[in-house]
Amino acid sequence: MTFSFETRRSSVIPCLDLVSNIILKPRFRRDVLHRELRRVEEEDRLDEDQADEWARLLIEEVVFKGNGLGNPISNSNSSLAEITVKDLRSWYRKIVCAKRMAVVVTGNFDRGKVSEKIEKLFSHLPVGSKPTVSGFQDKQRRLRLILVNRPTKVVQIAVAFPTFGFSHPHRITLSVLNSYLGAYGKESTRLNMRLSADYGVYSVWSNVWHFSDCGRIVVLTSVKSTGVLDVLKIIVHEIALLRQRKLTSEELWFAKKFLKDGARDLRYNPMDEAELFAEQLLTTGDIIPGEQYIQAVNSVRSADIRRLARKIFRPGKMNVVLIGPIQSLDRKQIASALRFSK
Repeated sequence: MTFSFETRRSSVIPCLDLVSNIILKPRFRRDVLHRELRRVEEEDRLDEDQADEWARLLIEEVVFKGNGLGNPISNSNSSLAEITVKDLRSWYRKIVCAKRMAVVVTGNFDRGKVSEKIEKLFSHLPVGSKPTVSGFQDKQRRLRLILVNRPTKVVQIAVAFPTFGFSHPHRITLSVLNSYLGAYGKESTRLNMRLSADYGVYSVWSNVWHFSDCGRIVVLTSVKSTGVLDVLKIIVHEIALLRQRKLTSEELWFAKKFLKDGARDLRYNPMDEAELFAEQLLTTGDIIPGEQYIQAVNSVRSADIRRLARKIFRPGKMNVVLIGPIQSLDRKQIASALRFSK
């Protein structure tokens, strides 16, 4: 849960007063709760109407099956109806405490005055306790394949593998691997160029997400139903190549450059920088300065990426979701397209 604002230097103190009032003195009204629950129900329906968004949500459920993270994001109407104002207050009191809070201010401000104000506003918060983590039990041993037949124009494809938590020592290496594969839909990646040239794919995204003790990497794209099997084969082929060969010096340079440029750009986006630092404080207890992050990226070698790819990209850890007009495809055809060498 994040509260954030961006303002002028002269307005930092008044804004802190306003935000602290929202955090420390929330008003939980029954009519507002019912209105928000109806909004959640409507958003759930919209997600299922938008195949691309549904694929993103569904792949999370598949990767983290058997864990709390694998619970459906789209709650059933019955579970929503059971939430009361009393439940909301109880939950809020539990999470708003000193051990679960981080306050980050970046940009041009008076450090002394702002520090004093934050101390005055939040020093009386109850200590509370850090959230307990049950521990992700990765019991997957074979391909998980979810097929949803829908009358859409294209088929949404999501291919994912479980990874590791935010504080894992190989997290930066995974970021470089992800940058090479297709981070944020980069048009210049090998995978994107192959699919766009041969199958008219508009974009291919790869994305990494970390939680406290686990994570995942996913490749997302869409294609007409006639090209699904070929596109799956190409995605799997490119993933398998990462296990088999080292990146060239040029490929590695471009993958790193994307990450380092992003880190440098944060200096000019105080809001994004503050949210990143807050996330780091809450997950690892420390902040990774931009220059330190860039040094860590520079230290990644091609051999490190290949070694990590061999650990993550294993056939028995693959999770795939297809949503769209796939009635002409059967599971055996799709499973065959997803085979790659160990």
